[in-house]
Amino acid sequence: MFEQAFDTLRQATDSTLQLQQDMFRKWSSQWPGAPAVPPVWTEKFQKFQKNWQEVVAELLKKNHETLEAHFKSGLKNIEEAAQLGKIKDPEEFRAKLIELWHKSFDYLSQVSQTQLRNSQAFLEKCFEAAANKKNET
Repeated sequence: MFEQAFDTLRQATDSTLQLQQDMFRKWSSQWPGAPAVPPVWTEKFQKFQKNWQEVVAELLKKNHETLEAHFKSGLKNIEEAAQLGKIKDPEEFRAKLIELWHKSFDYLSQVSQTQLRNSQAFLEKCFEAAANKKNET
């Protein structure tokens, strides 16, 4: 019972303090020559924007690296596929074709897993940023 009363008193005190700070900011911003005090939410929003920018930049960098590796692998597979026309033995052709298919399939699986992990990491960072934003308010 006492905890509930103290909690209510703490909340009322916090609200009063917040109201006083907001009133002071508003009054001081109207005085000529006084430096303008930016609202509290702009500072929090700028911090959130910076965090968001870092997360998105990191995700784009990882996606660029993944796509570049995928592109290089595709070019290598095309070059290997072009060499298949020089093979005269049907069994060797079949073996090389299956080997090329396995390489392509394995690499496609790796790319998909990498993209999934990157997306998971991105979502985790988004949730962390949202949780931090919620805790700040």
